[in-house]
Amino acid sequence: MFAQRKKLNIIRAGNYSKKKMPIGLSIIKFLYFLPLLFASFKAVKRNKYSMLQGEDIEGAFICFLLNKIKKIPYIYDLHNPLKENLKINSLPIPAFIVMPIEKALYRNAMKVISNWRIWKSYLENHGARNVDVVHDEISRAEEYVNINYKKYITYSGNFKKYQGVELLVKSFISTLEHHDYTLMLIGSGSNEDKLKKYTANKKAENRIVFLGTLNVEKTNYILRRSQYNILPRTHGKQPSTKLIHYINAGKPIIASEVEANKELHVYKNEIHFFKPKIEDLTKVFMEVLI
Repeated sequence: MFAQRKKLNIIRAGNYSKKKMPIGLSIIKFLYFLPLLFASFKAVKRNKYSMLQGEDIEGAFICFLLNKIKKIPYIYDLHNPLKENLKINSLPIPAFIVMPIEKALYRNAMKVISNWRIWKSYLENHGARNVDVVHDEISRAEEYVNINYKKYITYSGNFKKYQGVELLVKSFISTLEHHDYTLMLIGSGSNEDKLKKYTANKKAENRIVFLGTLNVEKTNYILRRSQYNILPRTHGKQPSTKLIHYINAGKPIIASEVEANKELHVYKNEIHFFKPKIEDLTKVFMEVLI
């Protein structure tokens, strides 16, 4: 649609960094929302916009208000439906209160952008018009990381409970006597210390490496040299952005059989699925790592 235009002038309402903000809904994001709201109204007053684009429910809500006041059409860049976001982050907000708000946002948008195919049909069934699936653009650049392990498997992401990192660590430790692989963990989270303590108690510090949070370029370097990359999610429908990282890496993927990982079926990577249980992942490790 935009490729036919000779000139596309993009004017942002403001530059609000998200580097220090946690994933998902939070009080911190709400505090960022207020100055962005005022900046957006000022931007529309100063400039003539033919279209607006709002990312996630915060940005779409601002666009919705401006659409009603200034009659400017908008695009809703919907990364994660609110109902799923509430579930993943265990927020004590009844879905029936906020869902009508989100429905109004995507029903009034001239176009909705979804990251994943799973949400395209969901949105269309709930009244959204003109839904396109567009994956987030992720850098393919690499930055060298000094790794002294010849054979390793990798998990990259946060350590929240639903990500299944604890399941991964316990399953991997149960197979250590049968192979010479190392497990690389990229990321961090509230239960990181608990996992490190468990690893130490099992005397597995030399086989499980906690790398902490790395930039995209270093993460790419490690994923592309890993023998297997792992998606151990225990539940949830929303596919993770790391799925695109793993696909781009081109290496075999070990993934749990949850709805969030169904998108993998449309790609050509070698996939090994397991039920999100310790014994099932252990069985896969015994099959592919020996």
